[in-house]
Amino acid sequence: MDSAFVCPFASYHLPHRDDPRADLDRASYGVVKVLTGADRDVPWEPEAAFTALAEYYGRTA
Repeated sequence: MDSAFVCPFASYHLPHRDDPRADLDRASYGVVKVLTGADRDVPWEPEAAFTALAEYYGRTA
């Protein structure tokens, strides 16, 4: 085994909210921030963990 991931890609049941007190994404182990709203082409945006994993596995591939 080369690696194992503990974090899911996205936790759609814990969406991001602008108000930090209502931001369910803060409790998520996902590597992307789930966004709400029908006007979005992509319903998520990368978190810092997403970028770190992409950079690491991009170098080692």
